[in-house]
Parts: sequence; C-alpha cells; structure tokens
Amino acid sequence: MSSQLNVSNYIKYFRDMATRHKDIMHDPESETGNGKVGSKHFASWSSEEVIVGLRSSVSFTPAALLLELYEVVTNSESVYDIKGEYKGAFTVLSHAQTGSVTAEIEAFQLTERICYDLLSKIWQDHYGHESVREETPFRYFDFTHLAITPTSKLFDNEFGYRVEFGFEFRQTRNITTPPPVGTFL
Repeated sequence: MSSQLNVSNYIKYFRDMATRHKDIMHDPESETGNGKVGSKHFASWSSEEVIVGLRSSVSFTPAALLLELYEVVTNSESVYDIKGEYKGAFTVLSHAQTGSVTAEIEAFQLTERICYDLLSKIWQDHYGHESVREETPFRYFDFTHLAITPTSKLFDNEFGYRVEFGFEFRQTRNITTPPPVGTFL
C-alpha cells in the first residue's frame, strides 16, 4: 500500500472489496456524483447515522457495504511504551420488501454470505497461498475475536450483519516520538 495516511488505506481497502464483490458492485464514480443512479453501494459511516440517517444516498439493492472508521484505545504498562489497540467495523445491508418476512430472511442470508466472503478475502490476503499482505493496511487482523451481529430494520427496511474486528495497522505513529521539526511554529 502507499504511504498515505492509515485512514485512507483503510477506506481504500474496503472500497476495493465493495467494488469487486459480485453482489455489491460499488461504482467509485458514484462517490463524486458521476456514477449511474443506484450504483453507490459503499460508504463510510458512523453508528449515529443509524438514528439521524445516512449522510449520502446508498443503494442497498442487492447489497451495500458500510464501513465504520476505527477507534483507538491506548494500552501501556508505562508512559514510555504506549501501544494503540484498534477496533473497526463494517456492516453489510440489503433492502427487504416491507412486511415480508421471507424477504427479510433472504436479506439476512445474502448479507451473512457477503460478510463471510469479505472476511475470507481478508484472511486470504494475510494467510492464503498467494497472500498479498503488503497490499492491505493491516499488520495483524484479529480473526479470533470477531463480533458478528445481525442488524434489522435500519433506514428504509434494510437488514444485514455488522462485523466488529480488532487489528494493528502496518504503519503506526508512536506518540512518544517527537513530531517532525517545523510541525509547531
């Protein structure tokens, strides 16, 4: 991955998966308004948007990938050895016809499969036969403590799964190292 900021690499990695997954097929041009109507199937979002609504229009047919930006909690035994513990999450949602239990179950089935497809792709990028770990933003992705939670009736009758995960970035900033000369004038 390039030497962009971690947040850029994190978003790009998941956007690329949303673009290439056969059931999501996100069009990156839709993020600037240049794509076809209904071709936006990826966005970064925050959990508050569940209550107030999405900032951008996303099509959930057949499915969409919503990426939450990561949180960092520092952990250390001393002020000289501060390490960041990162947590991220993504949600895959699909629209279901209002009042149709069958459509809701189909949405759960589709989004669960997509979640496992995404997790399998991340695993393959790290540990697979032809792994390209250098092309991911992660030094380590914690597959041993995933939280996979069903989400129901969001926005306009969308259903799916939220996957929370821990990880370490490939590139990190050590806050015990002074900032570069000229940062503070």
